[in-house]
Parts: sequence; C-alpha cells; structure tokens
Amino acid sequence: EKKTRSSTESNLMLHAPQSDSDEISSLVESFIRAEKEAAWSDVARRMAHEINNPLTPIQLSAERIKKRYESVFKDEELDFLNKSTDTIVSQVDVLRNMVLEFSDFAKQPKLNFEKLDLSRLIEETVGFLKKEDDNYKISTHFKGDNYIEADIKRIRQVLINLLSNTIDAIKSEKKPTIKIITYSLKHKGREYLVLEIKDNGHGFEERVLDSVFEPYITTKKKGTGLGLPIVKKIIEEHKGLISIKNNNLKGALLSIFFLKKQEN
Repeated sequence: EKKTRSSTESNLMLHAPQSDSDEISSLVESFIRAEKEAAWSDVARRMAHEINNPLTPIQLSAERIKKRYESVFKDEELDFLNKSTDTIVSQVDVLRNMVLEFSDFAKQPKLNFEKLDLSRLIEETVGFLKKEDDNYKISTHFKGDNYIEADIKRIRQVLINLLSNTIDAIKSEKKPTIKIITYSLKHKGREYLVLEIKDNGHGFEERVLDSVFEPYITTKKKGTGLGLPIVKKIIEEHKGLISIKNNNLKGALLSIFFLKKQEN
C-alpha cells in the first residue's frame, strides 16, 4: 500500500506546478489543451449531426423493402432479403451509438452534485455488467469513507465505460482478473478518494499510451476513440485527475482522483 500511495502522490505532483514559471507553463498548456478540446468538440458535434440525418430514412427504407417483398420471395431469395435488411438495420444501430458518443463528447451538461457512496455505485456497476457465463474474476477492496460529491449519472457513465473496456482487455486471458480498490489521500490541503482499477489483460501499446485520452485514438477495430476522452472530460468536470499506465508484468493500472468535496 505504501508503494501505491507513493506512486499516487507522484501522479498528483505531476499535475501540480512547482514554481511561478511552472505555473505559467501549466496555464499555457491548459489554455492550449482547452482550445484543442473545444475544436474536437465542434468536430464531434458536426459529425453527430451529419451522421444522424440519413439514419432514419435508411432504416425505414430497409424495413419497407423487407415488408414489401417478404411475401414475394421464397427460400434462398427470402433468406438473402432477410439477412441483407437485418444487416442494414443493425448497422444503423451501430451508427446511432456512434452518434451518441459524438454528442456526449460535444455536450456541456449541467452537473447535479450530490453526496454519493462510490463503493456502492461500483458494486452496482459490476453487478450490471457481469453475466452468468463470464469467467473473469473481480475483487474489490474499499477502504474507509467512500463518499464523494459528484453527479451520479456522469460517474456511473465513467464506471460503465472503464469497466467495459477493462473486461474487453482481459477476455483472452486464461485467468482474467480485475482488482478494484479505493482509499483516501490528502495532498496540499485537499482530500481525495482514489479509485484504482488493475487488470491482467494486454495493456496498452506504448505508441498510444501517451495519447490514450485524445479523441479518435483507438486500438479497437470498431471503436470510435471517444470512450476514454469522454471519461477524462467527466473527471475534469469534477475537478479530478485520471492517469493510465501499464503494469510491470502484465495489464494496465487506471487511477482516478476524486475530490471528496467540490470547491466553489
């Protein structure tokens, strides 16, 4: 635990300016990052609009074609009709999910802060995601007070996104495991609740590790590259910090630092 805390405090130090010149550099970097994120948000908003417009007529056309000709075709022709139209409809659903991710990244929601038990929310999310035939093991260890001030809908979204990604990363392992721990930490007068999610999956490629929170960076064949940027955006909305690194042997370690009480 001491080693974990030392690593955690190092992460916090990396985000804290050490001198006046560091503070100026930090402000400049923050401004550049904000400008970049605003530009990406605008791109996401436009893409969501352009992609969403033709989806309904595409789906309706496929459904009408199926309805009109399913009584005309038989055997192989009917099977071909059903498979083709079902494929169109299912791919429209994929695109709709993509639109939702683009929209989510672009929007600036009004946060509803309330006191919530993070450990309970984690347990609920794990129960929601785990299926009866899943062979992975999840262990949890919640230490001390796990209450934070946060928007429960947005934090639930963070947990679903992160745990879904982690589960995907360990599926090919013989003994897939995920370890989730929380503990309190004080740093420069601020109280944090630290959440760590550790897995024994394939980890991150070194070439993408430094840019994993940037929009449209993904190693998944069907990914939009917006999952982790959305998570980072939500954590920053809560004035928190997030970091990812590969474990020494295998897998990845994700750390999130939640402020226990929001600052005005």
